Amino acid sequence: NLSHAAALYSVFAYALAIPICFGLILMGMRLFSQRGRLEILLMLLLFVGVHFIHYTISTWLIFFLVGANGMIWLQRRLARNGRLIRAIPVFYLMTVFLVIFLAFNKTIYTSYLPLFGWEALDGAIQNFLSYISINPTLVNRSPYSFTRSIALGLIGTITLVLILMPVGIGILSDVWQLVKRVETRITDWRMPFIWGIFVIGVVDALSYAVRGSISTKTFSMLFPIVVMLYFQRWQKRPYVIAMAAVLLLTSFIKIGIFYQNAYVIGPHNLNTPMEAMLPSAEWLHTHQTKQDYPILADLNLYGKYLVASVDQPQTPIFVSYTESRFARVIGQSDEAWEVQPDVIAIDRVSVEPVVGYVWVRLAPLGSYEADIGDNQSLNFIYDDGAIWFTQPVAK
Repeated sequence: NLSHAAALYSVFAYALAIPICFGLILMGMRLFSQRGRLEILLMLLLFVGVHFIHYTISTWLIFFLVGANGMIWLQRRLARNGRLIRAIPVFYLMTVFLVIFLAFNKTIYTSYLPLFGWEALDGAIQNFLSYISINPTLVNRSPYSFTRSIALGLIGTITLVLILMPVGIGILSDVWQLVKRVETRITDWRMPFIWGIFVIGVVDALSYAVRGSISTKTFSMLFPIVVMLYFQRWQKRPYVIAMAAVLLLTSFIKIGIFYQNAYVIGPHNLNTPMEAMLPSAEWLHTHQTKQDYPILADLNLYGKYLVASVDQPQTPIFVSYTESRFARVIGQSDEAWEVQPDVIAIDRVSVEPVVGYVWVRLAPLGSYEADIGDNQSLNFIYDDGAIWFTQPVAK
């Protein structure tokens, strides 16, 4: 279904960036073990490639180098008799990565930084307290039906435990050995690499914790590399083979369960399908003079416009819904726009909750059609019965 595929554009880009991320991580392992110049060049080229596909993966890689640099600094500080381990130029590589990230990332400025403030912090705290059932809150429910196989969760939990146990033992052992200033840890090239991956996992888990959830995807994807390195250090080759077999087996089982309808989503079309929104996309392409124009829209609707723009010179830039922006659209607030969109796209057919940035869920805009129509702070520039385009009135 092209409509659903378009709505999940970010997931597809994310999935495309994951193999490049693995390549970069493994190239980082070669850098720490061999200290070659070629590895630095290849890591730089791969980072540039992955950054233009999905910014989350490039963020992981920056934190990977942050953790690695921190461990290298600690190893150098703990070296006895002033003898320093041979330095690896990852600090400069991290600096270059950070400059590229900040210079060529529009999303962080248009959709992420505007969310910082006391309102966002309070929302994050309330989400987390609700997640751990200290302060339960009511949430909007999607009209999609959704079921999930218990077997899938059980297999995933068992696999995660098998991964985290050796990692936890290894990390605690590393800390203890560093406290005792054991020479083999201070000069071990694996330490920066392992702790770089560890920092990725911790940061990713904490970033979701403040949103009211806990992410374990980096544990499942990247920590097996750490497990293999620990088993190699402990000279447990049979364990390496056994762990690889278990991970492959559980992965195939989860894929099999998934494709046997372990996840079931209701078949009803609850928003404007892709073919019905194409006329509005064509109208945008012919009436937009800017090469990049900010558009305020539901995340799913924005995905469709992004897909429709791939062969056009203009590119829509996502402006996400927040509670304050939602209030302005439905006429319940006349505050100034902190990020003013050129276009506000409204799906008149949709009865789904409006999806904003960081999984914000708001009431369907269709419930406020009369309020939007009476909103004197908006200019209505397009209406085909399925899609509305409006613009904020210039003040």
